[in-house]
Amino acid sequence: MKKGFSFLFCLIGFILVMVTGIHAQTLGQIDTFQDSTLNSWSSGRPNPTPPVNISTGGPQGSNDRYMRATSSGSGAAGSKLVLFNTKQWKGNYISAGIGNIRMFLKNEGTSALQMRIAVFSSSSSCSSLNPVSVPIGGGWIEVNFPVSASALTGGTVNTILTNVTELRLLHESAPGTTGDVIAAQLGIDNITATAAPSNINEPPSETPRTFNLSQNYPNPFNSSTFINYELPVNSMVTLKVYNVLSKEVATLVDAEMKGEGAHRVLFNASGISSGVYFYRLEAGKNSLVKRLVLLK
Repeated sequence: MKKGFSFLFCLIGFILVMVTGIHAQTLGQIDTFQDSTLNSWSSGRPNPTPPVNISTGGPQGSNDRYMRATSSGSGAAGSKLVLFNTKQWKGNYISAGIGNIRMFLKNEGTSALQMRIAVFSSSSSCSSLNPVSVPIGGGWIEVNFPVSASALTGGTVNTILTNVTELRLLHESAPGTTGDVIAAQLGIDNITATAAPSNINEPPSETPRTFNLSQNYPNPFNSSTFINYELPVNSMVTLKVYNVLSKEVATLVDAEMKGEGAHRVLFNASGISSGVYFYRLEAGKNSLVKRLVLLK
């Protein structure tokens, strides 16, 4: 019964978000850029090299769209790597339980980057206390920007987080909201509101002793979700998604040898209809199945 009420609550929350447009009040909000737009992200003033939607080459590879931001470093318009959103990322982050902004970043330029987020209310602002380093030529990396009083500095953080009017992503060597002048190019994808930081780049503290398939997160989700699993030994792995009629709708891992330890897979469901689905993990003689809910 509790699970039924939980699902009903999530469904009602999702409907209210769609009606009011206050997307940031729902955990799991994600900007995937799969609709060929910039999802309301902008570089602000007139910019000779504004952000663009790239049709392929995102974290999922072929046909995975992402946003590319470019800055000239010239000192004129467009010289800073700063992106902002005043649409779907507005709202009360504290009441929504949003404690982290997660995304994938790829440094496509020739300058190492120190990325931060900045959060604005109508009268104040704050920014990341510690930057996220995005190295040159490192490929796509998953990063987390904590959204809390201990992780942000500037104005009265908790007051700002109750009425966010603008979210920024920027390169800045010291905490700030305006950005540094730099010649750079950055790929951005799957910007997601989550409850708490998690870092796939940190290895597990010890080798898992059991075969395990975790519940996808977020769930319910809109367009993309993560699936974690653990292997006690090196195994041939298959991970597939099925609809309620047991028809296969996606293959996430196709009979690949995977090493012992923890693994994470991004399921991009942008081309699949809303509904209830099941994902099945097979490794050697072991198999596990879990349920997920896609809401668009």
